[in-house]
Amino acid sequence: MRIMSNRRGSFQSFDTLSDALELDGSGSPVISLVGAGGKTTIMMQLALEQKELSRDVLITTSTHMLEPIQYASVDEDEELIREKLRKNHMVITGRRAKEGKISALLEDTFQNVQRVADVTLVEADGSKRYPAKIPNENEPVISGKTTDILIVMGLSSLNMTLKDGCHRRDLAQEFLGKGDEDILTEEDLIKIILIKYVKPLNEKYPQIKIRCILNQVDNEERLIKAKHIALSLGNIGCIIRSEIEE
Repeated sequence: MRIMSNRRGSFQSFDTLSDALELDGSGSPVISLVGAGGKTTIMMQLALEQKELSRDVLITTSTHMLEPIQYASVDEDEELIREKLRKNHMVITGRRAKEGKISALLEDTFQNVQRVADVTLVEADGSKRYPAKIPNENEPVISGKTTDILIVMGLSSLNMTLKDGCHRRDLAQEFLGKGDEDILTEEDLIKIILIKYVKPLNEKYPQIKIRCILNQVDNEERLIKAKHIALSLGNIGCIIRSEIEE
């Protein structure tokens, strides 16, 4: 795996996502992941990296996510959540919902268990497994405790039709001026990231650090396009996550 971060116009390689995000063990960050194209994969990679650093990691959602098998505590028992966090150094928690999913903890429960975690990761946006997404007016759902927002966008969406590659395609049709069979391009993803995510999130949460992760960069063509997108995002910190080996 190759992980790169755009620093002042040049790309620097890192061994881990944690290093690229400068998660150095200080503070107790609450990181909300939004967008599409691999949020859960990235969240679990970060969680396991932080666990390896002997940090206690709380994983939850502000919307819905698939009910986990490992590290699960799907209930409202705060003491059980704390116990699993102490024992396993990682817990995935929420309230059991329909269709094999979990939903957000009650706010008081979230605040109480978040206080005892070293790192909290929140899946804060649904994407129905599409690699790209345009959020509606009620999305994403950002917790008031959030210190960092990671906008994830899957580059497998490039050269896919809007119908096949983008969640909430009715909104995408209007925003991008495209039809169902039109192809998603680099410029489309740049517009989605900057106008539909960065701009409203900055306006609503000016105190929260916002960065972008370009995921699913699984061939050299996508890597070239990912670098173009990263440079086009200006001063937004951007990480490229690629399965291409160094």
